[in-house]
Amino acid sequence: MNMRYFLLHGLIAVGLLGSIAFTTIGAQESDSDTVTFSEVRTVLRKRCMTCHSIDEARGDLDLSSMASIEAGSASGPVIVPGQASASLLYKVSAHLEEPVMPPNNSKIPGRELDLIKRWIDGMVPGVDSASMSSNGEASAAEMPTTVDSPNAPTGEVAEVTTDQEGIVPVRPLLRAATITSLAVHPSQPIFATSGRGQAVLGNLETGEWLGAINFPFGEVTALKFSADGETLLIGGGVAGLSGTVLGVDVSTGKRKFRVADEVDTILAIDLSENGRLLAVGGPSKVVRVYSIDSGEVVHTLRKHTDWIMSLVFSPDGLLLASGDRFGGVFVWNPDDGQLFHALPGHQGPVSAIAWDGGSETLLTGCEDGKLRVWNMHHGDMTTAWDAQVGPILSIAHASNAATLVGGRKNKANFWFGPELQKGTVKAEDQIVRVGLSAAGRLGVLGDSLGNINIVSAETGDAVRGMKLPVSDGEAEQLIARLKSMEADYLAKGEIELEVTKTAELTQPAASIMPSSPPESRTMQNLDPIAAALLLEKAEAAHGSLVSSLRAQQQMASRLTTLRQTTEKALEDLAAAEQAGQELLQTQTQLVEDSKSQLNELRTLLGVKLNREKLVERFQAEAQLLESTERQLEAVASQPQFMGSEELELLRTLKQSLLQRTEATRQAIENVGP
Repeated sequence: MNMRYFLLHGLIAVGLLGSIAFTTIGAQESDSDTVTFSEVRTVLRKRCMTCHSIDEARGDLDLSSMASIEAGSASGPVIVPGQASASLLYKVSAHLEEPVMPPNNSKIPGRELDLIKRWIDGMVPGVDSASMSSNGEASAAEMPTTVDSPNAPTGEVAEVTTDQEGIVPVRPLLRAATITSLAVHPSQPIFATSGRGQAVLGNLETGEWLGAINFPFGEVTALKFSADGETLLIGGGVAGLSGTVLGVDVSTGKRKFRVADEVDTILAIDLSENGRLLAVGGPSKVVRVYSIDSGEVVHTLRKHTDWIMSLVFSPDGLLLASGDRFGGVFVWNPDDGQLFHALPGHQGPVSAIAWDGGSETLLTGCEDGKLRVWNMHHGDMTTAWDAQVGPILSIAHASNAATLVGGRKNKANFWFGPELQKGTVKAEDQIVRVGLSAAGRLGVLGDSLGNINIVSAETGDAVRGMKLPVSDGEAEQLIARLKSMEADYLAKGEIELEVTKTAELTQPAASIMPSSPPESRTMQNLDPIAAALLLEKAEAAHGSLVSSLRAQQQMASRLTTLRQTTEKALEDLAAAEQAGQELLQTQTQLVEDSKSQLNELRTLLGVKLNREKLVERFQAEAQLLESTERQLEAVASQPQFMGSEELELLRTLKQSLLQRTEATRQAIENVGP
């Protein structure tokens, strides 16, 4: 029994040894492979371009192209060709130098770090080893042939390949999902909606699914038919990572062009009337206008402050309107990229915009529940009314002046102006996307439960209902696969544990040297397989401890910084309090000084007024004294008045006036000048 036990585990050990050797050889071969920029760009998009892209270049660093990387940042160069260990981009990503990137987060996985390191180490100074197109972007041929599907389990890859062109069968959904995009053909009874990595085509009149067109670059989030109906635009991508637009032939499903290479998914698209310009918008908060002929950006329109939710060219191609999640609506001249009008007053996200006729009238649907009509000659709002669907999520306008409006109150209304409503349609849940046939006879409604209802514009009655197919049991199969993978992983751990135990049991007793420390004796007598496993576990434990240490160091550093900041704030508060007390004392003293000055001024003004009155009084008394003296002289010269009472009275009056005049003069001298 013991012999069979050791033979079994001996075979397991041999198998593991072969696996380790194969892995080592594979790693050596991989190290010799040239890493292209397109491979590294996938990592940079995923980990770095939220903060370091053409739209958000923090620290003046843009990692979206080779040219912008070579331009460096505000701190200088970020790569040293051939020397990853001396390159700032690698050092901050590997957390070897401050500030570590991504900030306040663990470092990126080792496989991705190794990719960046090999890419930089493989560079020849002055020569880029990546396979690049002329504008520094990855060429279309380098796009991955498989893409991660949000519906696939972590680590799995959805079987969507770029060579599956044309009209293909509809891929069933794992579960019913929200209709994220909807477009109706301008002349035929055909509509397109979002599927599982596909744009799915349906027939309005028969309610049949006509097939699908694969979109191998992520999820479909925007659809639009060209004005002539020959091209279907399919926009989307991977949230926070990439966004692009495919133009396909409606009749064959074959690809005509691929334009746009965004760093986030695309939420709104439209093609100009002449088919020459493509406008895209999304979480980047800018509208980019691309040339279909060259694939280059011709205008970047920067006015929005939130995600672009809607945009549409006018039917004559003269104007381009765009709305955002913050309520901003702007109208642009697509020829020169200049702002034509800013339309204020929206009290919520503007998820829907439509043109009425040419470039003269614009309709906007806002989540404040109102439809607004704007005159483009002056940029004025001509009318607004409650669409009675709650927050508006989508509108569609037809040539017969019908406007179909869908909203969060699980219903849609047909309007023919602010006064005429012809029909109301109720749905199971929020109506997130609507469309109208060319003549406005039929409406298409997509709700958040995945239902598509085709209704009559005249009566609002439902004509037919449609729903994308849902896979029977595929979700359960994926869950079973995950459980199987988990069991395999746990079983592998048990086998490694058994191998380690076996290696410990088979140590020759004679090899244990009494003079060696216990740890040394054990390690010296392990077989190669057990030693490799123990080393791997030790390295993993060490790595975990190092990561934990760095995390604790970062936490300690942040706490120290917080403490220092708090202490500095307390010091600033104390200084501010002291300064406030001093200022209070100063202000109090100023008030007292002002009060004294005011009193002095009052006294001064009072004295001045009194002196003027005394001078006037002195002048009057002097005049009276002078008059009395003249009368006294006149009376004294007459003999008949000698010794008379009149003469004595005048003398007494004169004497009195002399005393009063002298007293007034003395008072004037006392007052001063």
